[in-house]
Amino acid sequence: MPTRFPTIVCLVVVLAACGHKENGAVSLTPTSLYNIDSVRSVLAPVEDKGLAAAVALYKEKKSYAAAADSLKSVLYRAPTARGYFELGTALLLGKSYPEAVQALRIAEQLQYAPLTKVLYELSAAYANDTGTSVTSQIDNRVKAARYMQVAIQMGFPDPGQFNEDPAFASIRADYIFKEGFRNALSGRQDLSASLWTDFLKGFKPVTLPYSIDTGWLHSNGQAVKSGDIDFNYEKFITEIRGARFARGDEPGYFSIGCVRQDSNYVALLYGGSDNWGDGDDTDPTDSTQDQYRSPVFFYLTTYSTQGKIIDKLMVAGQEVATQPYKTFSMLPSLEFAVTELQKPGDSVLAVVHYRINALGKFEKVDAAPLAAFYPRPGTGSAIPLPAGWVPSSATR
Repeated sequence: MPTRFPTIVCLVVVLAACGHKENGAVSLTPTSLYNIDSVRSVLAPVEDKGLAAAVALYKEKKSYAAAADSLKSVLYRAPTARGYFELGTALLLGKSYPEAVQALRIAEQLQYAPLTKVLYELSAAYANDTGTSVTSQIDNRVKAARYMQVAIQMGFPDPGQFNEDPAFASIRADYIFKEGFRNALSGRQDLSASLWTDFLKGFKPVTLPYSIDTGWLHSNGQAVKSGDIDFNYEKFITEIRGARFARGDEPGYFSIGCVRQDSNYVALLYGGSDNWGDGDDTDPTDSTQDQYRSPVFFYLTTYSTQGKIIDKLMVAGQEVATQPYKTFSMLPSLEFAVTELQKPGDSVLAVVHYRINALGKFEKVDAAPLAAFYPRPGTGSAIPLPAGWVPSSATR
């Protein structure tokens, strides 16, 4: 009888390369963390809840080593493209350049968006990796110049950063870097199309009806903390135009989802908090901390299919604490209501009804069906109410 030992040995080797089982599920190990085949075999469909807290360690606490360790723990059990990008950034800021390259290369291969940001950071990591010999150092400087050139040609929105960021100080005078920069600018593509495509990737479809109120914040607070909309997208989020670009800074804006996409327009929901990254360490899921939290606001914006803004409206939350608090409710018909309260939990001050027309513009309407989604006085919660219930203070 022929032996089957070789087959069994091969199977064991393959399983070991992919990772180990944790509670019945295959996960990564320190030896497989930077193996792209192993990563792809266990790629997580959604981000781990611990990712936002790990990112906060380096964005807010500036604890780069602790952040890297925490991010690795997250990636072992739930590897994602964003997780590897954040790990690469933490390692880069912590000056662990060779390992930063490893993490960023995985993010690149997993097609993290915006890809130009990954290329920028890879260039910075290679520029600072002195290698183990003169030959390897020269090779790294060549790679830094190459990644810089590709990033610019693919539409990196602020090429001047390569001449200003201290991360490139050691190679800025190199001929290959200066010549690569000049050639990249001369061969630069129109960045709008690729940037718009990358921007849209961050917005998943929203199931209607949909509401945003204090209850939404308590259920989705980690999305607020993540600040996942990058400064690269300031063309589409006008509120962050003029904000300083820097690796590791908290953008303060986060995606919620896409409520409509057709041949005429795209309608997106996003939120933001100008002060969230300045030391606000409240727990967004804890309603008892609402009074101490930096104000959070939400926008509904429509765009042409090329990314040009058609219409925009702040539909929920508040930009400053002295403003009335707004809640938002939208029906599958794309009719929506913006309700004003003096503060969460107060009675309704006013309700304004809108709909998105066929061209992507917001029109005020008399929309009785939305009465079922008005906030109940005294709660501030946009929950379904008895049919026909309309507050006497509502304005049309």
